[in-house]
Amino acid sequence: MIIEINYLTVVIAGAVLSAFAGVLWAVGRTFLQQYGSMLADQLAAHRASEQKVAADIQARLDRMESDQAAKLRAIDLELDALRSSSAKALTHGDLDDLYVKVNATSNSVSKMEGLLSNVNDTLRMILSRIADKGLS
Repeated sequence: MIIEINYLTVVIAGAVLSAFAGVLWAVGRTFLQQYGSMLADQLAAHRASEQKVAADIQARLDRMESDQAAKLRAIDLELDALRSSSAKALTHGDLDDLYVKVNATSNSVSKMEGLLSNVNDTLRMILSRIADKGLS
């Protein structure tokens, strides 16, 4: 059996196979470009949604931070009011001084009561003598 190789057949077969490979390459390249474009669009959409979510989270965090800052300012104001009130409040020393003064005043009033009682007795005795003897 003799196989005869016809160069024209080989060239035509090579050309057909080359054309088929070229078409396959062009179709594959187009498919890969479209797939890459689709992936780029999906990636852009994903990044946009991630940025939106991140912006929402940042907005919520900013809002929470401002709320907490407002609460802290209110607490600071209350603390300042309490500090100013406590600065004016009576201390144990003040109460001790007050008790000493009240006791001193009580002692003075007791002495005055005794003296007024003596004056009252003296005035009664004078009135009694006047009533007994008259004004002459």
